[in-house]
Amino acid sequence: MVAVGDYATGPRADHKNEQRLALTVQLAPRVHRVRMLGTAALDLAWVAEGRLDASITLGNKPWDTAAGVLLAREAGATVVDADGSAHGFDSAATIAGADALISQLLPLIQATEANVDELDRQRGLTSPYAALDAILSNARCLIFDFDGPICDLPGAMPAGTLGRLRTLVLADGAGAPADSGDPFDILAAVAGHSPNLGAALDAELTSIELAAVAGATVPGYVHEALAACRDSGRTSAVIGRQAADAVGTYLAKHGLSDQTGCVIALGTYPPGHLQSLNHMIEDAIGALGATPAECAFITASPAGVDAAHTVGTQPIGYARTPADREHLAEAGATCIIPSLADLTLRLRARPLPN
Repeated sequence: MVAVGDYATGPRADHKNEQRLALTVQLAPRVHRVRMLGTAALDLAWVAEGRLDASITLGNKPWDTAAGVLLAREAGATVVDADGSAHGFDSAATIAGADALISQLLPLIQATEANVDELDRQRGLTSPYAALDAILSNARCLIFDFDGPICDLPGAMPAGTLGRLRTLVLADGAGAPADSGDPFDILAAVAGHSPNLGAALDAELTSIELAAVAGATVPGYVHEALAACRDSGRTSAVIGRQAADAVGTYLAKHGLSDQTGCVIALGTYPPGHLQSLNHMIEDAIGALGATPAECAFITASPAGVDAAHTVGTQPIGYARTPADREHLAEAGATCIIPSLADLTLRLRARPLPN
């Protein structure tokens, strides 16, 4: 548990905060949690008490730190400046913790992004973000799957969705529908031999999706990830195997429409919901004016991973549960992230060259 000091305000705050943001990027994958409590005195007192393992304040006002420094030292902690020298009234920063931690923290504080990676290599360490960084180093476009990374649609779809579709199939006299938990499978099973029924099922699914997106929640860090994509010099796109009206309504409601370079969603039936993810990814790549090698696809589904591999772009798995992670790994996701916060941090740490 490591506490960091407040972000700067006032003159040159932007420049100072670049260092603070870079420090957060370095700490996040290497520590259990990063905390910002808002007071250097409390940070240092909690290091003394053992509630925190270390504290990093990239600044030093003696009236803010002196009492806490005394507490930390009396409790056995080491307190140093950013260059590793003993902390004093004239120090530029205040870093406190056990010796073993200080020796690991100082290089992170001192290093640029490039030589932190070199430091890891020298120590024989592998960054937990190595695979993601490798993808982002080549990707100038990120394509987000609507279902999962952008919208928690499964959580909003009504429990009776499959029942409504099966009722339509039985009412048409087409026999028992496909025994599947995926509405797309039911549609695909009947569309080939009954175009009219396929159209009815497609329209019903569109109606269900429109109602579902009205109450769907936004996964954490969606806005931040799209902003980081833009700020890092990349272009984003959203694709969805949901009706265009449903996707557009959701993006507009949550202020996401203007944050994406393009949106590829389903047109009218046919093919409607029978459109393949492969073709949608290809359409997005074409709309972005990119090649498959210049893109990465963020998806929560094994089908999305398969589609990315088929098209020739890199799949980034988005897994919010251990079971999701296992399924995405089995599908062959190049890397897997549990939160878009991870993607946001690495995008900001890996801007494309101008």
